[in-house]
Amino acid sequence: LDGFYAKTYREDFTDLSSDERIKKLEQSNGKINISDLDVQNEKEIEKNIKKSFKFELLDGAEEIGNNIYLNPLLFLAITSNPFKSEDRQFPVILKYPTSVINTVNYMLPSNVKVESLPANQAFSINYKDVLFKYMVVQNGNFLRISTELKLNTILYLPEEYEVLKEFYNQMILKNTEKIVLIKT
Repeated sequence: LDGFYAKTYREDFTDLSSDERIKKLEQSNGKINISDLDVQNEKEIEKNIKKSFKFELLDGAEEIGNNIYLNPLLFLAITSNPFKSEDRQFPVILKYPTSVINTVNYMLPSNVKVESLPANQAFSINYKDVLFKYMVVQNGNFLRISTELKLNTILYLPEEYEVLKEFYNQMILKNTEKIVLIKT
């Protein structure tokens, strides 16, 4: 975490005990159980915060017959649109520009093969510096899923609201596509 993300993390987590931090992370990341939380550089404000943890995901895949339907981004996917209103009378003002890159790597067991993968895709709002990229790369039994979200503009006028809302709808659709695996 760097910049404003690190600042927000320090404000929200610094005074919490280890158990309280884990509980808060579990609440904000879906149905996971977290253990072995390690946070580095929390007090060194000139450095990026690095956090790592082990987790057990309780709803990451669904098995039907020989098929496994995998949520490839696990708990990292944006699955809810923050823009729910039908129309907007006032500007949308974000706290700060956003740049989030997520990468998830999988090593598939030898008895599992890929049946289908989501297509790579990128889309943007042309008149703003807004971008979403989704990429899946398969190399043998290794899969890498990467996403990038950039919202470099913090002010969206009411007449831009519908486009911003639809951008999020498209991103959510992409984030929730499943990888289909088959047991051999």
